[in-house]
Amino acid sequence: MTKNKLLAALFLTAVIAATTMASCNKDDDEPVSQEPEDLVGKWELLEWKSIENGETEVETYNGEYILTFNENGTFKWSNNFMDDGKWSIREGVLIMKTDYGETDECDFKIQSTTLTIETSVEFDDLEYWDRMTFKKVKGNTANDNAENKDRKDNPDDDYIETPVSTK
Repeated sequence: MTKNKLLAALFLTAVIAATTMASCNKDDDEPVSQEPEDLVGKWELLEWKSIENGETEVETYNGEYILTFNENGTFKWSNNFMDDGKWSIREGVLIMKTDYGETDECDFKIQSTTLTIETSVEFDDLEYWDRMTFKKVKGNTANDNAENKDRKDNPDDDYIETPVSTK
């Protein structure tokens, strides 16, 4: 085998290997979004994974809980799972402030029909990490958010309003 054929064979092998490895995880091919208009709608909670001081707990769900992000900047949980409140996005961080004043700053990403929200807290010797995984509920429309249309913005709120276009 000549030197050129050997180099061509090595190059082809490397290209095939790289292509095979890059396509192993289909989710990696999906674009990631952090846009407000992609967050608006209903999301079904699938899994909640928590790690507290090295102890891992995973809970799975099957349609019991829906988290709705409304265009007016409010969010609502079904079945009173957790507190409702207001949401915004600031510099790629999802900020969720409950009606009772508790604020969480969360890393998040939307990939196709999957929403992942992550939070972590370190306080004294306590380390806590959460990841909630949701799937988009089919049939999301602007009318889905009608139940929260009468919630008013609090003028004392410290949020930066996140404009959401209605395409």
